[in-house]
Amino acid sequence: MGTVTLFEIAFASAIFSALDQNDKSYHQFVECTGGFPDLNFPEHRIHLLKFLRRWGCRQFENDSEGEDSEKIHSWYRDHETEIISKNKDLLELTEEDLALVSAIYDSLRTVQVSRMTVGHTGAAKILFAIRPHSLVPWDGAYRKKLKYKDSGSEYARHLNEVKYLVNELKIQCTKNRFSIEDLPEQLGRSYATVPKLVDEYFWVTKTRGYKLPDSSQVQFWIDWK
Repeated sequence: MGTVTLFEIAFASAIFSALDQNDKSYHQFVECTGGFPDLNFPEHRIHLLKFLRRWGCRQFENDSEGEDSEKIHSWYRDHETEIISKNKDLLELTEEDLALVSAIYDSLRTVQVSRMTVGHTGAAKILFAIRPHSLVPWDGAYRKKLKYKDSGSEYARHLNEVKYLVNELKIQCTKNRFSIEDLPEQLGRSYATVPKLVDEYFWVTKTRGYKLPDSSQVQFWIDWK
């Protein structure tokens, strides 16, 4: 997977904010749920489903919102005690945590909603939505480009590799005299999380295929008179 620099995260964040309308939808979702939705609350499930539809998850249809809400609630009740604590961030995930996430992911992706299952992309997006500081979304395009298979174990492997990237970013943040937790604020994205910023980088560079300029090219532009 390689490494990612703070410059690349910042540039990708700016591109994502400009191009993707889901950023505004995510901000609204955070405001409506306090950033940590509790799927025991019907209103939080409805906010989640609306956000997922805006995020391109077509398996969640408007006309079956109530039924889908109940099915997700049933899954949540069965697995709530197994889900990573909302107070734990990505860098704190242990091997045991990753094994639990793998199993939870596989249980969620098979839940039947509307006329199909939640699926791999839907499962990752739901898990990210309820645990935004420790889990990440992913989509089919960048799963394919990064050569991941569709399974809970591969999702856990991806989390572990993102954890490595975030640890590298943490070192870079420290050198620049701020903490990794402050990175979203530094980028003017206080409602975002570090896992979301990394996902945005993948969306820009893998899903959409944009090639980011290097810092020397940007400095060359800045020096124009």
